[in-house]
Amino acid sequence: MATGEARRDLWRYSCLAVAGTGVVAIGVARGRPASGPAILANSLLVVIAWAAGWAVRSTRQLAASRVSLEHEQAARRLSENRLAMSDVLHDRVGHTLVGVLRQLEAAQALFEVDPVGAGTLIERVTGRVGEAMGEVSAMVVQNQELPAARAELAPTPGGGGVLGDTLG
Repeated sequence: MATGEARRDLWRYSCLAVAGTGVVAIGVARGRPASGPAILANSLLVVIAWAAGWAVRSTRQLAASRVSLEHEQAARRLSENRLAMSDVLHDRVGHTLVGVLRQLEAAQALFEVDPVGAGTLIERVTGRVGEAMGEVSAMVVQNQELPAARAELAPTPGGGGVLGDTLG
């Protein structure tokens, strides 16, 4: 519990205790001594006020915990998507690009000796580049949920998001 909230709760409960004591004191001043039922009623008022404050505080804490859990889950999904995207880029597209580079270097060396063979090699490279572009397109389509995860993590009025302003 925040220090300010604890102080407010202490102030509220102290006011209720003073008010209850005041009611008993007024009764004594009017010549009606504090009887068992009056003391019980005042004690009951203090207990009810405490229970109501506890219930409100517990409900607020539960709601804050639920929001925090939802943000943690959204951050985890975003992180998992980024990791999967990184794996695809490295394992598929990266290896394809290395292969394309080596084949283009070979075609360049072969061009002066065998232009037809160099042309065939370039056609094969073009096909591999097309496959790599298809993989990148599939990856983008597969990760369309990233904007939704980012929206879940975006700053909220007065509270900020999990990632705050780092989400471009």
